[in-house]
Amino acid sequence: MCKLLCNMYKEPVASHKYAKNWSGLYASMEQDVIVVGFLQSTSMHGLVYCHLIADHNSNVHIQLINAMPYRPTRQVEKIECRNHIFRNYVSQVQDVRNNTKLENL
Repeated sequence: MCKLLCNMYKEPVASHKYAKNWSGLYASMEQDVIVVGFLQSTSMHGLVYCHLIADHNSNVHIQLINAMPYRPTRQVEKIECRNHIFRNYVSQVQDVRNNTKLENL
């Protein structure tokens, strides 16, 4: 696909990684792509991201801390996504309701 687009626009194919030639674990692909986006945000777009919105069990924030995309002056702060928290809470309450058998008193 990249070669096709480069031929259409008459530009050389730049060396890069994308899903078709991914060599890491499948589960870590999304995390690694997000970390690369943070690492390249300043050079590509002049942006410094201050916050990452994620659910409570997200490993992306840990990888961002280790990658230090804006070293050492700024660390990306994680904000808990309230929608994820609420959805997980409701799901757990429904599980308790569905898996609890009440006896006649």
